[in-house]
Amino acid sequence: IFSLLSPGEIENVLPALHPTSVDAGTILFHEGDEGQHLYIIRTGSVATTIRLPGGADQEIAEFGAGEFFGEMSIFEKAPRSATCTTREPTSLFTMSQEDFFRLIEDHPYIAIKIMYLMLQTTTQRLRNTSGFLVDMVRWGEAARKRAITDPLTGVSNRRYLDDVLRR
Repeated sequence: IFSLLSPGEIENVLPALHPTSVDAGTILFHEGDEGQHLYIIRTGSVATTIRLPGGADQEIAEFGAGEFFGEMSIFEKAPRSATCTTREPTSLFTMSQEDFFRLIEDHPYIAIKIMYLMLQTTTQRLRNTSGFLVDMVRWGEAARKRAITDPLTGVSNRRYLDDVLRR
């Protein structure tokens, strides 16, 4: 997200970046937590999971060196939409929500460059996520059909009849 910045502009961003290192298996935040930090991976990797209705966790993304995450909660001032866990020893930069908005106020041209690249990346992530959600809806619809149809004949079964009679 800093690839459009000049060395001088990067110098203006550095005070807002706080380096940290964590072990493999460290949960950086849980789904539902308040989002107050943006993360940028220096080395290592982070898996992102969501909790499915049945209680199982589903991995939806993996981030590696040079990638960022956590921005949506900062922009929306909303709870985290997923859980992020390190897969290996990982070195990160964190930027607090306050530092991010201070950067926007103090250096708007730098912030525009950063946010432009963030928007491109976030747009691609949303496209990928929407594909995942479409697959989940299709899987759910197929499971519903399997639950109300006899697999041998394709005829609706008793479960279907009970549901229709109730309505």
